[in-house]
Amino acid sequence: MKNKKLKTMLLSLGLVGTIGVGATLAYFSDATDPVKNTFTVSKGITDLQLDELRVNSETHRPYYKDVRVTGNEYKNIQPGEVLVKDPTVHINTTVPCYVFVSIENKNSDVLTPNLDSSKWYEVKVDENTNANLKFYVYADETGSPKVVNPTNDVYENLVVFNEVKVLNELGETDQPTIEGSGEINVKAAAVQSDNIAYEDAKDIAIGKLN
Repeated sequence: MKNKKLKTMLLSLGLVGTIGVGATLAYFSDATDPVKNTFTVSKGITDLQLDELRVNSETHRPYYKDVRVTGNEYKNIQPGEVLVKDPTVHINTTVPCYVFVSIENKNSDVLTPNLDSSKWYEVKVDENTNANLKFYVYADETGSPKVVNPTNDVYENLVVFNEVKVLNELGETDQPTIEGSGEINVKAAAVQSDNIAYEDAKDIAIGKLN
């Protein structure tokens, strides 16, 4: 009887001992859920337009309604006449940006736009094979490039100039005459101002306006 009880106790101790050895081999471990990062690119410059008041080609006066067009024709212009022409940049942006324009005037000795130098500062470029093409950046009173801040779906309207003066002596003997069609071509470009040097932004704009 005593021997039988002893065997049972030994078997029980042996069983407990086996469980104890197995438990020491299990490492404590855990894991987390992944951290998810979502990156959404800004909409940027959502809309950039350039237009001007529509004028009557014969009278050179604007129509009664505020109709905007991308170009006008002026027939039979006269010496000393002041032509209504107001190319305006309309920009809607979600990011701060610089605004640039180019003006190509093959008849600058005859046709003179009244560009506001307090708002548009001439940008000098190293290489420009077209002597009639000039570049400008929207600027503050000191001539420093001005940043157009996010417009929140409300357009920022930047007038480049609002009239063109015709030379008084046009058509007289030995005086300048209009070459070809007498076009004045205006273009606009905008480039983000954050995370980019101004000189780099300028180079991008000039590349688009050339």
